[in-house]
Amino acid sequence: MNTKTIITSFIFLTITITAYSQETPKSTVGEKVIAHYTKTGDQEKIKAARFIVENMKYHSFKDSPILDKYYAGIEQINKQYKYPECTEQYYRLYTECGDPYVNLTLTKDNDFINEKDIINNIDMAFEDWRNGLWAKHLSFEDFCEYMLPYRVNNEKPTSNWREDLRKLYYKYATSVITSDDMKNSAFWAASKVNDALKALKYNNKKVLPELNINLPVSALKNMQMGECIDYATYTTYVMRACGIPVCLDYTPQWPNRSNNHYWNSLLDNTGLNIPFMGCESNPGYPNKQGREMAKVYRRTFSYQPQSLYALNKDLGENIPPILNTPFIKDVSNEYFIGKNITTKLNDKHLKDKFAYIAVFNNQTWIPVDFAVINSNRTATFKNLGSNIVYLPVFWGRNGCIPAGDPILLNRDGSIVYLKPNHNKKQSIIINRKYPHFNRIVRFRGIMKKGYFEAANNPNFSDAKQCATIKKTHLIGYDTLTVTNIKGKYRYWRFVSPEKGRCNVAEIAFLKNGIKQSFSNIISDSKGQNKTKPEYAFDGKEVTYYESTSPKDAWIGVDMGHPVEIDKIAYLPRNDANDIVIGHTYQLCYFENGKQKIADTQIAKNGTLVFKDIPSETIYILHDLNEGQEERIFTYNNNKINWY
Repeated sequence: MNTKTIITSFIFLTITITAYSQETPKSTVGEKVIAHYTKTGDQEKIKAARFIVENMKYHSFKDSPILDKYYAGIEQINKQYKYPECTEQYYRLYTECGDPYVNLTLTKDNDFINEKDIINNIDMAFEDWRNGLWAKHLSFEDFCEYMLPYRVNNEKPTSNWREDLRKLYYKYATSVITSDDMKNSAFWAASKVNDALKALKYNNKKVLPELNINLPVSALKNMQMGECIDYATYTTYVMRACGIPVCLDYTPQWPNRSNNHYWNSLLDNTGLNIPFMGCESNPGYPNKQGREMAKVYRRTFSYQPQSLYALNKDLGENIPPILNTPFIKDVSNEYFIGKNITTKLNDKHLKDKFAYIAVFNNQTWIPVDFAVINSNRTATFKNLGSNIVYLPVFWGRNGCIPAGDPILLNRDGSIVYLKPNHNKKQSIIINRKYPHFNRIVRFRGIMKKGYFEAANNPNFSDAKQCATIKKTHLIGYDTLTVTNIKGKYRYWRFVSPEKGRCNVAEIAFLKNGIKQSFSNIISDSKGQNKTKPEYAFDGKEVTYYESTSPKDAWIGVDMGHPVEIDKIAYLPRNDANDIVIGHTYQLCYFENGKQKIADTQIAKNGTLVFKDIPSETIYILHDLNEGQEERIFTYNNNKINWY
């Protein structure tokens, strides 16, 4: 063969190979799934397959070999250890595995999931929709969001989760089929399954503080502790595996406290969504009832074209991570009657296309919604919760940049711009830097009906009751007068009421106003959940002693010799947000969205008085010594209103 023939043959072969590769490319997972259902001729399944494939390309997850070790380790710990023992094991796992973010990669679902898993997932979801008991009321569109998806959040997808979870929980759902009035009720099926999930014992504590990645369903099984997102995600998986239509709802930031919150929503036979907290409360028992919410979103599997992510796709603006997802749908009006705010923006960030509305999270402002900036430099934020203080902001490299003054959105939809009035000054009297939430009120009430007693025998066989706690003391220390006894006693103790477990932060035994020293601390136990007897006498308001026993709990001191006591000061378990004597406090007011220092004082008692402070704005009190919980507030007619 001559050179010309060789070249000609090579060109022909090259053209042939190229043509072949163009005519028969390697089929993608999505194409294989659609081809599979095209052969069956089932039009609804073809449509469902296209729904999965078209949206799957937007989904991805963070992955690494170390993360896989974490997931496997967490799964084993969940099987072997109960709470709180599992806590130490999680930290041990962190020590052994190391940094979970080493060699972290972003893996697309298209490159990870195989067609068999997708086909199996679609077939099982259809079986529950068409032939099951609790999803027949769903439209095709609802079915695609509440039943069909193979994943819930941003977690690493898991194979065969429907089969695995169905084996564990479907029997609880079917317990309703013996009752003709309940057997087709998604409400009752969900309630029965959730009753079983409650056996997991809801312990609201993050598994690993260092791990800010959604756990896969394999790591959530048998969990002993976790955050609300963990429980709600697992519940969504379980319910869907049992053929019950459930989704994941969330508020990105509470407007009057720290943190966000996730929960579940059941699409009932009535066509209404019924919220509940998986593993904690059943449908019909609202979760976190009474709390204000600025916005509520639903996690979707489908790409949302009206999301900030989608609208910004071609613009490429720097946008807040909390809103930077295409799988977000505003469902605020399902939870409250939303109100709108239209506000003028300042002259910063003139090139930005989007503005944001933010709420305060104890330390800074967090965007919860966005709006397109109009040509007249105004923005309209829709469907917002009321009785909340908002701040319009732009988003910069370091977070929120004020775009105007804080705005109070009232229940009637009216708005009040909170601007400082420097011509009208006022005095602010304050004894706390944070609201009294129910959790703390309950802690303070735990000591009520407890009592103090004195004895000269170490077993308190000769004990005499000398003071009783008759009311719940809400602010700072309470002081009781010692009565009904005379003379000196060596042993002094607090006896907790039934089921109180003591829960005391500080105790001081006084004579003529002087705190008496002691030789030893005595108690009924060594404490629980990292609380110790010495914490009741360490001079720190935030630490406390909690007994391991709900019955006959007590804590006291051995003075070393008999002494006379005339008063007893005590501090119930608390949040350390009362004014602490000796601490330095700084009162700030907001002007143009930024904090300005009004005054700084060292606390001489449990109350601070700040004079000549600009009125008609919002304020915040900082403890410069310690603590992170701080809330904004207004001050009108000598009254604090927390926001």
